[in-house]
Amino acid sequence: MTAPRGPSLDGGAGADTLTAGVTDPWGGASMTEQEWIATTDVIRLLSNVYARERSIRRWRMFAIACCRSVWPHLSEWGRRAVAILEEVAGGEAPDSHRAECAKSAPKPGSCADRAVWKAIRAGKEARAHARYDIPRHALSAAGSHDGDPAREAVRKELADAARDVFGDPLRPPQPAFDRAWIVWNDSTPLKLAQGIYEEQAFDNLPILSDALEEAGCTYADLLAHLRSPGPHVRGCWALDLILGKQ
Repeated sequence: MTAPRGPSLDGGAGADTLTAGVTDPWGGASMTEQEWIATTDVIRLLSNVYARERSIRRWRMFAIACCRSVWPHLSEWGRRAVAILEEVAGGEAPDSHRAECAKSAPKPGSCADRAVWKAIRAGKEARAHARYDIPRHALSAAGSHDGDPAREAVRKELADAARDVFGDPLRPPQPAFDRAWIVWNDSTPLKLAQGIYEEQAFDNLPILSDALEEAGCTYADLLAHLRSPGPHVRGCWALDLILGKQ
C-alpha cells in the first residue's frame, strides 16, 4: 500500500531523508521507511509512532479498527460498545455516551471483549492501551499462537490499519492542506469526502483524489494515498485531514 506522511506525527517536522530511521522510544530498533511499509509487526509500528502521535482521536480510531478486526468474536455488548465508540469518535455523540458505556461494562469474558473494554476507557488511558494491550487482545482473539493463519491475517490487517491511521513518519514535508481545495465546484470534494466517511465507501477514495487534483491540490502524498488500494479504515489520515477530524 502507499505509505504517505501523516500530517501530525512529529509536529510538522519532516525526516531529513527517506531512509532515516524512526527510533522506538520503548527500546527497540529504529525502522527505515521500507520496513515501515512492509512489516506486519503491528506492535513495533505502534512503538515507533507512540511518542510522536498525541491525537486521542487517532488512537481511538486505531483501537476501533482492532475491535472491528475480530467482530465475529465480540459479544452483543462488545459490538454495541464499538458502535457507541465510533459515534463518539466521529463527533456524532457526546463523550458521556462512552463514559456511561464504560461505567456499565460487564467483566469481559473473551479476548475480543477485553480489547473493547480497554478501547472505551478515557482518552489518555485508551491511548496507552491502544499502543499494546488492545492489538494484543485482538491477536489472541483471532488465534492462540503465532503462525495461526487467522491470527496472522489479523496481524496484517492491524499493521495496515496502523499505517492508514497514522501515516508514514518518514515521508518528507508536504505543503499545508489548503481548505480552498475542498470547496471547489460547489464543495464537490468535501461532499464526496463526507459521503465516503459516513458510508465507509472507501472504494470511492480515488474519485475524491481526482476531484481534489482538479481543484488544484498539490499535496502529492495525500493524493497518492487516496488512490492506493488500502485497505482503508475509518480514521484514515488523509480522509480525516480533508474533513478536519484531527
